[in-house]
Amino acid sequence: MLETPRAGGVKKAIFSIVLWLGMIAVLEGVSFLALAVRDGGLPSTGRWQRERERAAQESGPAAAVKPGESRGVEVTGSQVIHPFVGFVLDPGSKVSWRDVSSEGFPTLPGEVEPPASAPRFVVAIFGGSVAGGFCLTGREVLLRELERSPAVRGKSIVIRCFAMGGYKQPQQLMALNYALSLGKTIDFAIELDGFNEVALPIAENLKDGIYPFFPRGWSARVAGAPALDALRLVGKIEVWKEERLRNTRLCSARPLDWSPTCHLLWSALDRRLTRRMFEGERELASLQPRNESFLARGPAFGYLPRPAVCRLLAEQWARSSTLMFDLCRARGIPYLHFLQPNQYLPGSKPMSREEKLVAVDPAQPYKSPVEDCYPSLIETGRSLVEQGVPFHDLTALFVGHPEPLYSDACCHYNLEGNRLLAEAIGRVVVKTLAASAGESARSHARGF
Repeated sequence: MLETPRAGGVKKAIFSIVLWLGMIAVLEGVSFLALAVRDGGLPSTGRWQRERERAAQESGPAAAVKPGESRGVEVTGSQVIHPFVGFVLDPGSKVSWRDVSSEGFPTLPGEVEPPASAPRFVVAIFGGSVAGGFCLTGREVLLRELERSPAVRGKSIVIRCFAMGGYKQPQQLMALNYALSLGKTIDFAIELDGFNEVALPIAENLKDGIYPFFPRGWSARVAGAPALDALRLVGKIEVWKEERLRNTRLCSARPLDWSPTCHLLWSALDRRLTRRMFEGERELASLQPRNESFLARGPAFGYLPRPAVCRLLAEQWARSSTLMFDLCRARGIPYLHFLQPNQYLPGSKPMSREEKLVAVDPAQPYKSPVEDCYPSLIETGRSLVEQGVPFHDLTALFVGHPEPLYSDACCHYNLEGNRLLAEAIGRVVVKTLAASAGESARSHARGF
């Protein structure tokens, strides 16, 4: 029996539809796998929505770049000068993905601490943005590790974040002093740092003629009105931010909110715009009027060869840690210091081509400071241990992990990277608590 033209046309249409559906399914599957590889975990629509919400909050009306701001100032414009620690977050700058304490430090949205009368175990975390990410993203893993310790049994574990993006020593030391001076309870102190201490002074402070031990972007924070070229650049950054905000709506409606391909495309566009904004802020900093006052520049530092600069930065970092240890020990507070991993330290992690595309940038200004100065941090860390400071070098933490763990070309980790970091730190905390309990029991048995 001959097939009618109409029947043949229907079959072709059905075949075309099935073919297109198959191609879409393959594309979505490949995108799903690409997201899993990139993020180091199974993708989820909830995570995609949170990423878009965060991008929208960072690019919204309250996020306008203000005259005088530069790479040393958070792109949300939410950092304000602080008289003791350099800068903190404005408590009025709360967004969906992070809240701000009354003192200006990041907290989880809606977090409610137990009443002061309830038994508590307060862990204070100090450091820069990696410590801040660990404080907010890695806390659930840290809590699970801590709950294994008999020392906290029957107590509510409270994690307080005194870490801030851009902090470098002695800001952590000052934050500890400030917290204790306000009467804040701290039962355990964790310091996670090292990257900012070498990357920011070399790539930013010294490059701009600012004393290396002043807070990052200090000259821009105290600068006056910008020049016309700077205002034009501020306008460009604002246009990129508006485009970034519009893009957050690309995958917000169904069925695209379920599409891995749509989210992968949005992520690529968002990363490109974020990089443009970052580079624009760096250029903006170079356009700031050069203020030669002591207020803007600090003490004269002069020129030193890179190895000498690395040694001075490592020594100052170690002194600050020693002072934090002394301060905590005088008040019976256990203290631990960790050196954070970084992708630019040679041999610190095996990387696939996909992870390198995300995590390695040959033009990254922080790359050479890490390559040159991290060996000094590692060596100086050994001297801290010899002096009795509980220091732990985590630079080899990712050596046996070929899966993607970095989320950008700077220093930050994805969810899996933060999980591994939290587990490693949590194990040391539990071990330290056990050793402290054993020492207390031995002292009690001796009659002390």
